[in-house]
Amino acid sequence: AKGYLRRDEHGRLVPILGVTHSAMTIPIRWRIINVQIEPLAEPELCSVPTNLIGNGEHSLYLVADDSYVDMHIISGDYLVVEDTSVAKNGDTIITIVENRTIIRRFYRENNAFRLQTIDSNVPPLLINRVEIIGVVRGIIRKP
Repeated sequence: AKGYLRRDEHGRLVPILGVTHSAMTIPIRWRIINVQIEPLAEPELCSVPTNLIGNGEHSLYLVADDSYVDMHIISGDYLVVEDTSVAKNGDTIITIVENRTIIRRFYRENNAFRLQTIDSNVPPLLINRVEIIGVVRGIIRKP
């Protein structure tokens, strides 16, 4: 499964090596560029290993710039996103904050939410309300 990544128990991206999985074909309907989500005029199809897909509906997002390198997500990556408004502590979510698409780790803290990158040099966002677009379940990086 060359080119497939998953998150380990510490949140680090690790390659899935030497494992063959069945795959599903999912349309790529969204592109993230300049911290904005926009629909693709003509959705492309992408083969996604079934081990990256859980229950519920999923979408693929094409990342079209390097705005998310602090989350180890680069231009050309495809995000496998569970379409849900519910996240657990430590999940990587897609949300909109001040008209910007944010991809960060999600944590509930007292009466607020902390959105944090993997890069410890980037300060976390503390917000009172979060609207979750989806939870990132995997990243496909084409060689």
